[in-house]
Parts: sequence; C-alpha cells; structure tokens
Amino acid sequence: MTATLLIRSEIYEISALKAVELLDEYEEDVVALRAALLKLAAKKEVELVDTCALRADAGITASAEGIAETIYPTEYEASEVPQILASITQEEAASEPVPGKDIALRFLQEVANDATPTAFETRNTGSTTETEVRTVEAQEGTWDVRWAPEMVQLAGESSWQDGALTMPIFTSSRLNSSFRVKDGAWTLTGMMAVGRVEGGIDVEKKRIFLLRVKRVR
Repeated sequence: MTATLLIRSEIYEISALKAVELLDEYEEDVVALRAALLKLAAKKEVELVDTCALRADAGITASAEGIAETIYPTEYEASEVPQILASITQEEAASEPVPGKDIALRFLQEVANDATPTAFETRNTGSTTETEVRTVEAQEGTWDVRWAPEMVQLAGESSWQDGALTMPIFTSSRLNSSFRVKDGAWTLTGMMAVGRVEGGIDVEKKRIFLLRVKRVR
C-alpha cells in the first residue's frame, strides 16, 4: 500500500550572527534548534516568514503555492509630443500673456515626459514549494526527499526620468536540494542570505529552512 505523508516546512529569518551561534550549539540536534527558533520567534527576535503543511502520497511530486501576481512593464516607447510642445512653447513665449497659459503648458510638458509601456511581464510574489518523497526500500522508516521551496517578495521600485519610468525590485530565496531523512524527524535543509530592498545581499540576515516528513497512513 502506498504510504500517505504529512510534509511540514518552516522558514525562519534571523540575524547572521545568531544563526551561526545556534548552529554551533544545535547542529546535531535539530529538534532543539527548532525549539530555540520558536522561542526566539515568540520574543520577536526571529521571524517565522513561512510555514507549510502538505499531505501527499509517497512517490508523487506535490506542490503548494500562495502567490499574488505582479504585472509590470519591461519596455517603453518614447513620446513624440515633446517636439510639438517645443514649437508651441516658443510661439507662446513670444505672444502676450494669457491667463492660465503657464499652468496649461507645464501640465502638457509633464504629460509629454511620460513614456508609454509597450511590453509587460508577470512575476508571482509569495511562496511556492515543491516536494517529492520516495520510499527507501533498504532502510525502513527513511525517505529520499527532493525539496524546492521559493519565496519572492516585491521589495519596492526603481525609477528613471524623474519617476516617469519605473521598474519593480524583487527579492527571492530559493532552495533546491535532495537528501535522506528519518520518518518524523525535523531536518535542517539549508541556510542562505536574504536580499535587500535596495538591491544586493543583506549580510546581516539569514534564512534557515527546516523540513519534516511523517507517515500518517
């Protein structure tokens, strides 16, 4: 009979120094490591940024996602209006003042500076996880696991031409790993850096990934 599994995962965000201290102390005892992380999270010293529970049969690829679509422009077309406005502005400058003329010209010039988006892309933000668990025939009570979690966040946006052109800034954390685990045991699967809102890597923060596979039937 095919085994039915409950797959649980947790991702914590923590300072790099504290992460190293915890790993030095609990590297061989992941249950104690998780207990320490939960205790720190309750004190707001660590953030539990994602957790997932997924029920699936052994031998299949199971996935779960909680996402929001972000649609953004990737190409722009420059406006041709500024050339027309330039001639209008020169003619108007030589004429007598007209009430409201300056306000109208400034408005038209601001509109003319806006480029028109011509191509778009969609990026999913949020969390996704894909897991495949297979039975180890030679070792009862163990599983071969392939786990690929991903977290993508919309961190902000960058702009050019006084804000006329904007592009979103995304940060992401990805893990793709295969390993063998004991049934019901929490496993430390990885630790990685965190992207910064302004770009680059935040060397002061890390994310710790934990996973547990437990047979429920």
